[in-house]
Amino acid sequence: MVKEISSEDWDMMVEGAEVPVLVEFVTSTCPTCATMAPAVERIADGLGDKSKVYRVNVEREQTLAMRYGVQGVPTFVVLCKGNVVSTQVGEVYPALLERMVTEAGEFGGQCASKATKVSFEMTGYF
Repeated sequence: MVKEISSEDWDMMVEGAEVPVLVEFVTSTCPTCATMAPAVERIADGLGDKSKVYRVNVEREQTLAMRYGVQGVPTFVVLCKGNVVSTQVGEVYPALLERMVTEAGEFGGQCASKATKVSFEMTGYF
């Protein structure tokens, strides 16, 4: 089951993860998000302990959405130690999502070095 996380969980569950993490940014009113949900659940189940899959509701977590440049939903972001490895927006073939995560895992300990560090200053937005 894909767990919905909040900004309070982010540091420990995403940035502190020792395995690649797939994060699905969604809204409660997004029909494509609802269509993709069963596929994302299957991917999470199939990956087991090799990676983590989480969901973020951008209606409740606008700061996270801004931090990662989410402009449409669903947005899928693969991260290694908090660094962005790849991103896809919209309805995506489930095989592509799974490949994004497994390829990040193939980098092993070098996963974070192959990633792009996201470091946005979030002050001034409120």
